[in-house]
Amino acid sequence: MKKNKNRILILEDDKEFRKILMNFFSIVNIQTLGAETIQEAIEVYKENIDNIKLLLVDLWIPRSNGMEFLKFVRSYEHPLSKNIPAIIMSCVITPDVVKTGKQLGIISYFEKPIDLNELQEAVYMVLKQTYSSYNNYNFEIENN
Repeated sequence: MKKNKNRILILEDDKEFRKILMNFFSIVNIQTLGAETIQEAIEVYKENIDNIKLLLVDLWIPRSNGMEFLKFVRSYEHPLSKNIPAIIMSCVITPDVVKTGKQLGIISYFEKPIDLNELQEAVYMVLKQTYSSYNNYNFEIENN
């Protein structure tokens, strides 16, 4: 299988849950990049923008929130920034979160605790709808 660099960026401040997500996606042949803070996510994003195909973002991050990261992404001067799909994860999804999310192009919302199989299905669906050449096998395993 030919290795490529397509990845999802996971912004999750809970180190153990981030590790669970990254390991889970590696098992189902999706490479991931992880970030614990908004600043770290911005750095990872800038360094890998051409290969990031999906953003999986925790809403509540200490001293900030995932919406701030998504605002950065949407305003970043790169042709891909405006269209990278995003999925929000949170313990609580309020109507205000959904309203702001619509403005930022969020595709889906998941309340914690998250069923990983449902999340996997949503990720596959978003990737298939967004990238016509995507199939379940063009993402390679990579442990971060």
